Amino acid sequence: MSVAIRYMTGDVLQLISIVGQTSGALERTIGFHAGRLARGFDLWLLDDIVGLYDFEWGGATSLPGNWIPTVAENAGLAPEDQWAKVEDVKRWQFYRVAGFDADRGDYTFDLWKGQQAALLNERKSSARIVKVVPRIPHDPDMQSSLQYPKAKGITIRQWKLRTPQRFIFGAFVGMGERYLGGGSGSAVVAAAAARRG
Repeated sequence: MSVAIRYMTGDVLQLISIVGQTSGALERTIGFHAGRLARGFDLWLLDDIVGLYDFEWGGATSLPGNWIPTVAENAGLAPEDQWAKVEDVKRWQFYRVAGFDADRGDYTFDLWKGQQAALLNERKSSARIVKVVPRIPHDPDMQSSLQYPKAKGITIRQWKLRTPQRFIFGAFVGMGERYLGGGSGSAVVAAAAARRG
């Protein structure tokens, strides 16, 4: 049996974050506009070794584009300059704790980033990394803040892959269905989607 393989970049999350959720709930917790999953989605399982510089920590889905407001630190700057990448804010926190010693700051940041890489390389549990790919494609004419709004309610951890990584196809989950299983690390994960009752 052949396995569908695709190389992708972009936002990823843990399998446990989507198990059992309806399409509408996923739109809210991941940060897709209402109706984006109306035709369902493909679930892809990360199957590559991710290195420290292959990804960016995204914090949570409540931070669209992995940006965080930093108004307090940037008072007086233009509005577009009052934002920072959440990973850069994390790095700054390590530098501050290290007394702005660059070597110590880099060392502790790299240790922490290694822990994040270990999470990305998990393959045998419900914590394995997946990518939700809507059947309705990205709309280049829609404003980004509308297409990818801030997640509402329970937000989930996310990372952004900077370099193309190999994924294997896990399942198609149609509108009104929920993904109920998989993530064992086997070559093909059976689709266990059931109609919402």
